[in-house]
Amino acid sequence: MAQYFFDIEINAELVVDDEGLDLEDHAAARLSALSSLGDIIAEHIQANDNLGVDIRIRYADGTPIFAAKLTLKSQWITPVPPSQIRNAATPREGSAV
Repeated sequence: MAQYFFDIEINAELVVDDEGLDLEDHAAARLSALSSLGDIIAEHIQANDNLGVDIRIRYADGTPIFAAKLTLKSQWITPVPPSQIRNAATPREGSAV
């Protein structure tokens, strides 16, 4: 077992991991980083049409060992009436806030 730290940057806003995770090996750390990308996107997508997520894994001493980047860019292709566009400030009817 080794301790791995996962620093996450979302649209240039960095969150430094000061707790770390005890994982079996590098492969387990890589899998943990990659599998978390979907959760991060799901959490932030309503407020962003363009989203950049960087995850960097390091040892406690700061030595980097792995990095992954996911970039999402979306845009409307045809004009959409403003009443049809939702964002984080206007939840769906019947949805929990």
